[in-house]
Amino acid sequence: MRTSPLDPDELVLRVAQAHTRLLDLTGRLSDRQKDAASTLPGWSRGHVLAHLADNARAFERQARAALAGDLVDLYDGGQQERDRSIDRGATHSAARLHEDLDAAQRALEGVWS
Repeated sequence: MRTSPLDPDELVLRVAQAHTRLLDLTGRLSDRQKDAASTLPGWSRGHVLAHLADNARAFERQARAALAGDLVDLYDGGQQERDRSIDRGATHSAARLHEDLDAAQRALEGVWS
């Protein structure tokens, strides 16, 4: 068990490695697999992927605002817009969700480095 905090560069590296593993998995999903139920009540795997991409964009937005000395809410439009965005995203193809997640994660990693 680690008792000291990770160096920020090491943390960013580990997050990028986790993103790579996730993208390796999502890149193999078919539309049928994407539409299958997740273990989250009422959410398909597509909902989960849309949520992950939306969160990456939200965290990127917050990081950019913080670097500029500003504070912003996590989600534009609050919880209702978050929910609508996830529902919309869940209808996209597996390939589009994979591309969206890839772009969102790369942008987040970029602002963190």
